[in-house]
Amino acid sequence: GAEDRCRRTFAVAGNAPQDREIAVPMKPHAGMTIDGFELIEQMPSGGMASLWRARHPAHDFPIVLKMPFFDPGAEVSVIISHEMEEMIMRHLSGPHVPRFLGSGDLARTPYVAMEFVEGRHLAALAREAPLAAEEIAGIGIEVGTALNAIHRQKVVHLDLKPENVILAERGAVLLDFGLATHADLPDLLGAETELPIGTPAYIAPEQILGERFDPAS
Repeated sequence: GAEDRCRRTFAVAGNAPQDREIAVPMKPHAGMTIDGFELIEQMPSGGMASLWRARHPAHDFPIVLKMPFFDPGAEVSVIISHEMEEMIMRHLSGPHVPRFLGSGDLARTPYVAMEFVEGRHLAALAREAPLAAEEIAGIGIEVGTALNAIHRQKVVHLDLKPENVILAERGAVLLDFGLATHADLPDLLGAETELPIGTPAYIAPEQILGERFDPAS
């Protein structure tokens, strides 16, 4: 089908690379096609982006499109977070992260396309607490293994919490790299603010101290 796009754009003030036109996407809907990705149904979404199940003729597995909420009143951090996740996911591979499939241009229709990972969110499992000690230990080992895998690829997640972990058959899979850092990439969020960025209930002490590249963060 034809791609739906909104031609309205707005400029975001601040440091590069934000000094360019950013698209205000048309509201996504089932059946909409973006760069060959057909949206099937909306998934439960967070406050910074909408998530859509999708399919693409070049891929024979389920797909997710993550589409950031951009509008003329959007905070610069939302745009930077989207850019960081797109850059970092391009550098990640292996069983402990979703497979990166592509992304949309900020001046057209911004999105990140990735593999849909079958499994159970750790947040859902946590709501069944108390859990057996052996099960908790097993989950800890799986999450630690996943963190070690991304640390070996020079990435620090910085927003580890139950909502960002899927327990899959292949092990723990980490989601949402919008706050993350990569040792070989510019830290755009860190350059934007000196305040710690993260989820208060889960943020590491090292982040409070400004250590955004320490694996302990």
